[in-house]
Order: sequence, then C-alpha cells, then structure tokens
Amino acid sequence: MVEDEEFVRAELAELFPWRQYGFTLVGEAENAEAAMALIAETNPNLVITDIRMPEMDGLGLIAWIVRHYPNIVVVVVSAYNDFPYVRKALRLGASDYLIKAEITSETAGALLKRISRILTERRFVYERQKELADHVEHYRLLVHEAFWRDLLTGNVDKRQLPTRASQVGLDLENYWFGLIFIHVAKDSGLKEVEKKICEELEEEIREIPVWKWCWHIVRINQDDFVIILSQDGRRPDER
Repeated sequence: MVEDEEFVRAELAELFPWRQYGFTLVGEAENAEAAMALIAETNPNLVITDIRMPEMDGLGLIAWIVRHYPNIVVVVVSAYNDFPYVRKALRLGASDYLIKAEITSETAGALLKRISRILTERRFVYERQKELADHVEHYRLLVHEAFWRDLLTGNVDKRQLPTRASQVGLDLENYWFGLIFIHVAKDSGLKEVEKKICEELEEEIREIPVWKWCWHIVRINQDDFVIILSQDGRRPDER
C-alpha cells in the first residue's frame, strides 16, 4: 500500500478485506522511493498506490514496477479530478483503479476479487507454459539421446550427420567431446548404478568451478551406456 498521507493509508489498509480474498498486507510506504525498497524486499503480487505523491508520483512508480517487476499487479487510487492520470496509469500497465471517495469495504472487496481472478489466471497460464516447456525439454533430451545412440552404434548415414547434428544443436566440426563407455554386469541393477554414477559424477564436476562442463548419459542397450561430456565448445588446441 503506497500513500503519502498517513491517515488515508491507515484507513485504506483497514477497509480492504485482505484475508477474505487470500491476501496479506505485507507493508506500507509513504512515497515511491520507500515503495521501491519495500517491493524489492517483499516482491508482492499486488501494489495499490496513490497517483499524486511528492517527488516521484504514482505514474513514475508504475513505470518502474512494470520495468523491473512485470508480474506485479498494480492498482491506483485517485481523486475524482485525477482521471486523466488514471488513464495514463492504465496505459502504463496498471490493471485497475479505485476512486478514494468511493472506497468502501464492499468496493475494496470487489477489487480484491477481480485481482485474485487475474492472479489465478496468470498462475494457470504460467503452469501451462511451464508444463509445455517441460514437455519440450523432455522431447529435446529424447531426440538428443537418440542422435548420440545412433551415432555411437553406426546407425547414422554420414551424409545425414551434419543435418542430424544441427537438429539437436550440435556443431561437430567445432565442438569437442569426451566419452566414457561403461558396461554394467547383467546381475547388477542398471537403474540404481546409473543413478549413483550420475549423482557422483555431477558432484565431482560441480566441485571444479573453473570448468564449464555439460554432460549427460546415453543408454546404448540394456548393459551399456555412455557418459558424454563437453566443456565450453572449443577444441583443446584453441585454449
């Protein structure tokens, strides 16, 4: 809550039925500068700000929020004669507004309900995008593994090799790789051994911060798999 007049700020804080709509008031600020510090500290979902304030006004604060914290929903409160400023605030990225003289617990609650709906929709879109990105990444890893499996088992036509490599984002002419071939006895639990090797190898690599290793495991068949490592893409003779 950002409002330069302390008594107005206190009154607004009391009017809003925060908990009823799943919100918690995490802080109050008397000017834009204090608000920016508070936002940086708490990273809230919602900022409610007055438009007319000394020094940096609400419009400047909104522009700063949109630039640095685009996921925050901004609501402005204004007087009747501030509507030109409200239009500017909405153009800058504010999601809603309230007229100070008309704010009651009912209108404040209706606002929080609208904002809650916006946040819910944003979370849904974010989760769907993340789910899609995870599927895309999983597919990319499968294609990447299939490429290496075909290459290591001789199932890639040499004429198709550059095209297949580019499809998985590899430049075989300029990148170099280290290969570790591992055979697991048939009476061993492959999944358990593979998991343990992955964990131990990752831990060892992370302990060498000056190297930029990328690595993954490709299973060739039931008993054999290869650990493929690359550093930063340059050949050893270019270092």
